[in-house]
Amino acid sequence: MKNHLSPLVTDRDIHIVNDFNRDVYCLFGFPVDNLTFNTAVKQVAKEIQSKKQKVLATLNLNWIVLSMIRSDFRAGILKSDICVIDGKPLLFISRILGLPMREVIAGSSLMSYLQTHGNRLKPISVFLLGGNSQTAETAFTRINSMSGGLTATGYCNPGFGSVDELSTQPIIDKINTARPDFLLVALGACKGTLWIDKNRRHLTPCLISHLGATIHFLGGTLERAPVFFQKTALEWFWRIFQEPVLIRRYLSDGIFFIKILISRLSLFRFYLNLKKMIHSELKDTAIILQETQKRILLKMGSHFIQPQKELVRKIFYQVAVKRKDLIIDFRQTTFTDASFLAYFLLLLKHQQLNGKKTKIINVNKSLEKILILHCVTDSLQALGILYEKLNIWHIPRTGA
Repeated sequence: MKNHLSPLVTDRDIHIVNDFNRDVYCLFGFPVDNLTFNTAVKQVAKEIQSKKQKVLATLNLNWIVLSMIRSDFRAGILKSDICVIDGKPLLFISRILGLPMREVIAGSSLMSYLQTHGNRLKPISVFLLGGNSQTAETAFTRINSMSGGLTATGYCNPGFGSVDELSTQPIIDKINTARPDFLLVALGACKGTLWIDKNRRHLTPCLISHLGATIHFLGGTLERAPVFFQKTALEWFWRIFQEPVLIRRYLSDGIFFIKILISRLSLFRFYLNLKKMIHSELKDTAIILQETQKRILLKMGSHFIQPQKELVRKIFYQVAVKRKDLIIDFRQTTFTDASFLAYFLLLLKHQQLNGKKTKIINVNKSLEKILILHCVTDSLQALGILYEKLNIWHIPRTGA
């Protein structure tokens, strides 16, 4: 992607500029990339060619539910470099929220496409970590028996244990010695994501992702749902047909997810009404940046919607590369959309990765409702960031 933020980027800052050049929107407290499937395929190839490590997260309904229960899991997802929607339900919800998300990018579909349509003369090498019993070995053998766009350079079934117990040097060495382009992890959503976050700095693969059942699909021990089921959001029904044990998890996730949606209906109505008010009296807004030797203060303007996207990206990028403690003052802010919140979360991620403190102050009641609606408060908690409330309402006056 073309760099719109700075003409001169050092190797130290390239991962920051790449992050803020992403087209992202906040969905359930995560900055989600608005990619087409074809763009995602090209990006996988690009990341592998760049030799710069990236972590890919594929959000589905189960991941959203688990992230509402486990803050460490949410934090692990927030540290990913690419985050896509993996499931029709989330795509439907994103469109109800007014987000321009293009399509579902399932990890299993991505790997299947790379296998069948990838460059057979220069296949992408993969290492398979996890899976039950002999699943990884079966997938390894099957991939290498096919003349496709993937080749398997190794596999490892580390067995059961904690993240620490599965993070031994022999396992890390086995992966790195195989020199794969793509590390495919299948240790269970929470454990796998935490394992990636703990070990990514010691791993050499260019692309790392937890893709769960994909190892089973690659090994032929499970079949992908027919296209009809995929397009009609009934893939879960096909999975239950093959694995009846999943019915309990799907039922539990479905009930929990519905409760999440119901609990936010009044917030969604408030958000829509406030959005109409903002658009009816749209004015220019600004971000005031005040900097000292050790700290940056950002005084945020009244509202942030799509027209301010480039301003937000530019300022947040400038703050991230300075690597200083940060105070964000929302005293004047009435409204933010999902685009602003996504880049806001990227800034907070880089503050944490850089070991810098972040303080959020003067969050009025109107803005707090927006943060709760988009699950940004859950992400702040996961990142260990508190915010100070301002006990007033900021509601724009209309001409009525």
